[in-house]
Amino acid sequence: MNDPATNDPAMNSAALNSAATHDEHPRRRDDMPDETDIRARVRRLARGKAGTAVVGALVGALLATGVMAWRAGELPLVPHNVCWNALSSDDLDGLFSDEGDIRAQEMPLDHALGADETSATQCGIQRWQDDELKWEVTAEVKELDRYRGKDGREWPEEFLSSAMVPLGGEVTGMVSPARAWVALPATCQGGRKVDPPTVVSLSSGRPDTRQENPREARSYRAALASAVVHLANGVMDEHGCSGRYADPDTDKLAPLAPYKTPKGDAGLCGLKGVRLPKWARASVDYSQGMRATSTREGVVHSCEVGREPDSGGLRLTTIEDPGLGHAVEPLAREGTERLKGDGYGSVSGDLAIYTVPCQTGQVVFTAQARAGLSGRSPAVAVLPSYVRAQAKRIGCGDVKVEGAKRAERSGSR
Repeated sequence: MNDPATNDPAMNSAALNSAATHDEHPRRRDDMPDETDIRARVRRLARGKAGTAVVGALVGALLATGVMAWRAGELPLVPHNVCWNALSSDDLDGLFSDEGDIRAQEMPLDHALGADETSATQCGIQRWQDDELKWEVTAEVKELDRYRGKDGREWPEEFLSSAMVPLGGEVTGMVSPARAWVALPATCQGGRKVDPPTVVSLSSGRPDTRQENPREARSYRAALASAVVHLANGVMDEHGCSGRYADPDTDKLAPLAPYKTPKGDAGLCGLKGVRLPKWARASVDYSQGMRATSTREGVVHSCEVGREPDSGGLRLTTIEDPGLGHAVEPLAREGTERLKGDGYGSVSGDLAIYTVPCQTGQVVFTAQARAGLSGRSPAVAVLPSYVRAQAKRIGCGDVKVEGAKRAERSGSR
């Protein structure tokens, strides 16, 4: 299996290196790892080809613990998996081509498991050939934030797109040809009932693009699906959590979501009565196709209307999982314009949010328009009809949304 691009790194290497060299909570000297522990954090794994190896270049992370690292030519050969012992050579074979060197750099896992204020840690894996970076995959363990709102906007933009499909089985997680994530079980998270989950994720390339080769897209998506479940299991093992997830049946993943042109009265996202306002239909940002989650299974459903999802257009999202909803719900109370009715919500910049109680718990609906038109937001205009249609479809019943007109006028001032 080849990596799908040759020169499109996804990970912010500078951020990883910077984070790896700074530790807000230095270890006491009697807590410092011994030589065996250090060797376990520096990986080098042969890939069946002379000169090709996985090198754990953890100088920054080791210095952060107060331990002197080996010089580059003195790294020991340790035949272990990479990224907190979670990803094997088989996983790497699915994510990278056989050409060049594969190098891995990881930060301490406890940064994401309650021992550090950052509540996130990363492991970067890179393929180098002829001294040139060719492809990059980032593994991350992250405790989604409930209070500051950052994970209510940025994380869903990247990991809850309409390209994502459920992993299936007992796993709460999703995968696309570029992203994959798994929520750790509640028994492995701690925290309060209203806290969002800790998620493990894999990222490669741009977060969301129109795939030109469906066969390659399906193949790489299957590799990401298997690898992210193995990553979750490895993190649980390192953290001493009980239970493991079964490997996903990648042959049964939902189809890739195609782009379509809405026809007749079908409505946006296949929802009757959900339409763009007339003043938005003629815009180039909202007239170039639609893509919706390709299955009704799972706990998240998204639909994008317009240009490339990461550069323009409108995204509509329903989050049925209460845990994930906890990361987004605070934004429903923080906007300058409020939406009322059977639930509550607000408008915050380009994002409109509404949340209502359903039989399975709190459900969050969002509409995000990356391009406003003459001060008017398609997100504010579409959200009420979207909430009503989606709420009825998922079993929440008839839901009343108030305040949309007032919010839309406010956006046009």
